[in-house]
Amino acid sequence: METRTAPYNLNAVSCADGIGDVNGDGIEDMAVGGTSDEAGAVPGRVIILSGDSSVLVSVSDHPERPQEFSISTYPNPFNSTLSISLTVPPHQETMIALYDLLGREVDVIYRGRLTNSTISYRAPVGLASGIYFVRAEAGGRAEMRKVVLLK
Repeated sequence: METRTAPYNLNAVSCADGIGDVNGDGIEDMAVGGTSDEAGAVPGRVIILSGDSSVLVSVSDHPERPQEFSISTYPNPFNSTLSISLTVPPHQETMIALYDLLGREVDVIYRGRLTNSTISYRAPVGLASGIYFVRAEAGGRAEMRKVVLLK
């Protein structure tokens, strides 16, 4: 059995030439590998994927993960409690903050990975009535909504 090696790292899969028929089933196989450092100096694990021409998988067979990013706030205007509903890509660090009209950060509403898509925010007692902006950021994307606090 012939073994060919190809450069690999955590960010790329090198399979342009294939690795041959490793298991002898007559179907070209593919190797996926990784290294434990960015320079590629420390080899990691290599996984060989054996092909089977009788198995076809359609992309529609896999559930779609939400890739959209959106934020909604209600009620608006709000008295003291504001509900913030978010749709963010899974496993993303999320930061939600409240800003005044001059763009100053007034309060950090949430920071971390979301476990629930709705956050209930209670405005600090000393926060004056007025127009504010709720800004949510996750996965390199950000959206902002105008909210009005009426006391």
